[in-house]
Amino acid sequence: MKKAGVPQRAIVILEGEALLNDATALVLLRTAVAAALGTFSLGAAIGTFAYAVVVAIVIGGVVGVVTVWLRARIEEPALATIVSFTVPFVASVPAEALHASGLVAAVVAGLVTSLRGAGSASHRCTGCRIDRTGRASSGCWRGWSS
Repeated sequence: MKKAGVPQRAIVILEGEALLNDATALVLLRTAVAAALGTFSLGAAIGTFAYAVVVAIVIGGVVGVVTVWLRARIEEPALATIVSFTVPFVASVPAEALHASGLVAAVVAGLVTSLRGAGSASHRCTGCRIDRTGRASSGCWRGWSS
């Protein structure tokens, strides 16, 4: 899609939407399995599904906002990378502990981080320049590898 000139923001939204569809399908599957193993109640199934999704969205949103805030204050590129790698786990573990969808929480956290924090840490690298498409200059990559 990048070669077709689609803006980076639109690509992030489309990819996130696809991941949320997958995550929602997994939550529905879990609800269906629970219904099949016990006495089915439409109200309980809808309530369980709504709880799993809403709690996951809240947790993912909070983790995403905190991640953007944290990465904006990190000067060390390696530490910013470590923070980025931990985001899905930091979002999914508490969601799963609360019987919500860890996958939905991780996707929401990633979307918030991508949409609100694009380039927030990268611009601190030596010689780094981020263009309108979100591409980093070669000077940035030298800063990350040193």
